[in-house]
Amino acid sequence: MRLHRTRSIAVSIVLATALGTGSLATVAQAAQPVTPAHHVKQAPTVATPNPAALLGAVGALGGVLQAVGNIATAATQVPPATPAVLASLQTALATAITALENAVPAPPLPLPVTGKAQAGTAAVIKGKHHPSLPTPPLPVPAPSALTTALNTLTTDVTNLVAALTAVPPNPTAVTTALTTLATDTLAAVVATVTALGLPLPVPVPPLPVPSS
Repeated sequence: MRLHRTRSIAVSIVLATALGTGSLATVAQAAQPVTPAHHVKQAPTVATPNPAALLGAVGALGGVLQAVGNIATAATQVPPATPAVLASLQTALATAITALENAVPAPPLPLPVTGKAQAGTAAVIKGKHHPSLPTPPLPVPAPSALTTALNTLTTDVTNLVAALTAVPPNPTAVTTALTTLATDTLAAVVATVTALGLPLPVPVPPLPVPSS
């Protein structure tokens, strides 16, 4: 029964993969330039990447989902995958995540925030040097939602591998790790669409609940 539940969760991950790839493909098609027959006033939207860049992001996301699917398959196969195989799959996931982060435009930097005047600090205002004024700090980019989602995905896989290689084996921990991975995989898809500045093409349905 436990094996059946574990495999059901793995199926949920595959469904999340299919949903993610299909959703991004729909978004990519929607981003193609269209010449309307009649002028229709539209609300301003966030600038989107060109179709070639968008399709590149779709392909990069597909690489991440494929890597996650391979790990889920390795977690449920009989006999279980060896530690060496699991390590290679983790490396493949890390490579795919890097490719996705490079394919998605980085969020804009926040505007610099000035502080109170302090002795010994300096700033240039209207071309003049003012030693008594503070120098605005350089903007520090906060982690984007996509980066956070991908970091979470990496942690999920690390926890899954730890459960798979535990001695003695811990089937309960494997099931828990797979459940979390399934949910966070779908979250990574949503974060990717959002990072591209596009609305989700369809409401995101909940993942199917595996039978116990």
